[in-house]
Amino acid sequence: MRYISAHPIMSQVPWTRIREFKEEQERKKRREFEAALGRAQLQVPGQQDQQQSQGPATARAKPFQERFKESYFKERLMFGGVVGAVTGAFFGGLDAVQGIKKGEAFGVMLNTLPSKAKFSGEHIGSAALVFSIFYSSYQGIKYISKVARDEDDWGNPATAAITTVAPLLLSATFRRNVPYAVLLIGMDVFSEATASTPSSTTSTTS
Repeated sequence: MRYISAHPIMSQVPWTRIREFKEEQERKKRREFEAALGRAQLQVPGQQDQQQSQGPATARAKPFQERFKESYFKERLMFGGVVGAVTGAFFGGLDAVQGIKKGEAFGVMLNTLPSKAKFSGEHIGSAALVFSIFYSSYQGIKYISKVARDEDDWGNPATAAITTVAPLLLSATFRRNVPYAVLLIGMDVFSEATASTPSSTTSTTS
């Protein structure tokens, strides 16, 4: 029985070379894929750092209208009006008591009970109104300065203080309230400073 030999052309095909070429191509593709994957992993942290570094700048770039909170602004005005009215009434009451003790205050003779009652009511009411307007304006301007400057520092109360205290100096009637106004601003600055400072607590063991 005779065996048919393979076709001469098929026997001349370099099957081994072809298989090696395919394996080399697969290894090359695998190396390229691993290299691309490594570059992507290295770029991800860098992109995150870039986004984090651009975060404050993006927030700072927001327009004034987006950073300004009208509801909070109204709350500041209301807070300033109430606190200013109570504080003004207290300061006005102190002046009224001192004037009644002396029998004269701000050029007004306080010899009779009706004159003392009238002076006390008018002085306490006017002081409450003046300080309500003053401190409400102070709180509003301070918030506007904070949003406009995009900074929460001493510049905001300083701007509000200059803006609101200056009009009081123009009138002799209001000028006597300037020390009380400065005291009220000092109390506000001190309150914010203590609120922003983290409180340190110490534990004792018995």
